[in-house]
Parts: sequence; structure tokens; C-alpha cells
Amino acid sequence: MAGRLEGSGTTTGAAGQATVGSCYGFGVTSSVPLQFVRSGSGVPLQIAEERLDDPPGSTRVALFTGHPERPFRAELRQVGGELRLQVNEEGWFGIDTGSGVVTMPPDPDEVHREERLWSYPASLCLRARRDLAVHAAAVEVAGQALVFVAPGGTGKTTLAAAFHQAGYRVLAEDISCCRVTSTPVLFPGPALLRMRPDSAERMDLTGTTVVARDQWRSHLSIDGHRRGTGDPVPIGGVILLKNSEKRDRLTPLEASVAIRNLYAMSFKLPLKEDQAWCFSEVVGLVGAVPGWQLERRRSYETLPLLVEQIVATCCPASVPGASSA
Repeated sequence: MAGRLEGSGTTTGAAGQATVGSCYGFGVTSSVPLQFVRSGSGVPLQIAEERLDDPPGSTRVALFTGHPERPFRAELRQVGGELRLQVNEEGWFGIDTGSGVVTMPPDPDEVHREERLWSYPASLCLRARRDLAVHAAAVEVAGQALVFVAPGGTGKTTLAAAFHQAGYRVLAEDISCCRVTSTPVLFPGPALLRMRPDSAERMDLTGTTVVARDQWRSHLSIDGHRRGTGDPVPIGGVILLKNSEKRDRLTPLEASVAIRNLYAMSFKLPLKEDQAWCFSEVVGLVGAVPGWQLERRRSYETLPLLVEQIVATCCPASVPGASSA
């Protein structure tokens, strides 16, 4: 496994922790190696390693299942004031959102474990912070974040990789952290891309390092000089992805369609108050930023032109010679 990459911002912290940088707006300290964080700081979040069990008397809060092509089972239980999360019976994460501590199970596969950390455990921490976690990729264009919302298997990571290939910064590839205010912002997530092996081989992704491979995915770490900081980026637009057999088409998105799909793709617990809060945040986000629907062919050859079309439509001020009106 590759060592920590340039730009991770590692310094010595308190209580034997290493301050490794920023992810999702958290200032991360960790007693174990992490390689996908960016430089910067944020709300304190401590990462530790400990083998935990599911003690008697715990209560199931939620059960999550994955995409049919890559099935998984994530069980969330509550033990007093702490949450326990187990994914595919691989060991329990402990999430104490009150004290800002996440405990990871021992695992020789550190890449796999860190990717798990930045999924459901991180989403639970974002929920406690009252930030919206959306199943979406995101890239930065001219200082603004474009958020690509879609379920698994729709090609949002491939599209984000195409933006990386064109020289833009990838802010997130699977979960996007949005803070909904009058001017919504996105906090960059882990600096990685997980792609189908054939996609990773076909695209020239200079500025990345392959850190792991399995039968489903090549796992690429974005190199330090392409990561940037974990500082928040204003959200310039939300783009809903949809596969199409016809030509690529980018059209304005109706608010009702945007709300319905964003709500479906947002992380929430099966609790009425949690669902009500999530819906309110989604409505606020849709009301504050423009939205588009992208019907896209699954074609590598058209990706460069598609990136240009998205930039010209969604961030016209960034195109040389474009009107600022």
C-alpha cells in the first residue's frame, strides 16, 4: 500500500494523535494512518482503532443495503449515547458524535477501512453537525462546486474523473457534504476515486496513484498537488444524472424533480424528525442554487466534450470570452 501522499498536512497533535488534515469540514486527528484527507482544519474529529463488540441491550436504529451489483449490509445500533455500525460483519465502528470520536475496527486492509470510515460513519457525524450528506460526486469549476447527484452505477465517478482529466479539482466522488445557508457551500471529502478497472485503465488519470484493486474497483488516491484544501466551496449548481441511449442533453431541472431526487439520495435515519429535517434542507438547497438534468450516454469518447458543455452551461463566466451578464 502506498504511504501518505504529499499534501496530507500531517503534524503532531495532542494525546498521541497525529493531525492529518481535513475532510468534510472536520479537522481530523488519528492514531492510525489515513491517506485520503486534504490539508486544512475544521471541527475536531478524532479517529482511533479498537476492536468493539455489540454489547447486550443495544437497539437497532437502521439497516442499510447497497447497490445490487455490489451488495452490502450495514447495521446501525445504539449503545447508550454511542452509535455502533457494522458493515458486512467486518467489525464494529464506534461513533460518538457528542465527543467527536470515531473508533475503527482493526483491519489489515487500511484502504478499505478508511473508505468505510468516510461513508456511513462520516455521514452520521455530518448529520449530528446538521450538514446534509448527499450521494453525489462534486468538482470545482472557477471556485464553485458542481454537484452530480445519482445512485450507484450511474457513472458519477467516471464523470468526476473526466473533470479531473480536464484539470479541474475533484471535491467528492461518492458522498458530498452540503451546508445549506443563504449561500450553500460544499466541504471537500476524501481525495479518492473508485472506478471500474476498465474505466481506470481507459482514462489517463495523471495526478492519481492506484492504492488498491479488487474485482469491482480500482482505488485511486488523488495526489497531493491536485487535492487542494478542505476549505468550503460555494455550490454553483446541482446536476441530476440519468443514463440515456441517445445524445447527451443538459436541461434545466424543475424544482419538484430536484427536491424528490435529492431527498431520495440524501442520508437520513428512519425517524420522522430526521426525515423532516432532511426534507427541509433539500428544499433550502434547491431554492438557493440552480439545477440541471444531464441525460448522458455511457461513452468515453464524448466525455471531454461533455465536460466542456457542462462548464459552458453551468459556469459560463469561467469560459474565456463569455459574457458576464
